[in-house]
Amino acid sequence: MQDFLIKEILNADLQKEIEDIGFDKSYAGKAIEKFEYKNFKIYDITSAQANIIKQTALSVGADCATHRQVITGKIEKSDCILGGSASQLKKIAQKLEFQPFGLKVLAKEILKNISSEFPRKTKIAGILNITHNSFSDGGDFLKFE
Repeated sequence: MQDFLIKEILNADLQKEIEDIGFDKSYAGKAIEKFEYKNFKIYDITSAQANIIKQTALSVGADCATHRQVITGKIEKSDCILGGSASQLKKIAQKLEFQPFGLKVLAKEILKNISSEFPRKTKIAGILNITHNSFSDGGDFLKFE
């Protein structure tokens, strides 16, 4: 029996990992859209809107979490969480453009949010306090050197 080695890959590392396995570099940028995931919380939508969003998401292999009473219509409003790959979210937005209940506006918002660059690298900023009144050293290191 074979043992398998499995490692989780973060969205920020996808480009490098795809290149490392020898994937076609000319298509890598487009292919990454199938592997990068985003989740959006959409607030205060009607049950009708939530049901359409959910069905549209399922039709492209993505998903949408809604309040459990959305399907019964026992509640008027709900928040939802829409999640999928960039590729799936684009398809959802394209389909929502043709739906009623103002979902064309939501489609534009989804496209706007997925068109922003997925984070590729971790970015860290820091502050080094080297003033004469630095609070961390109790005044022991007053010279810059």
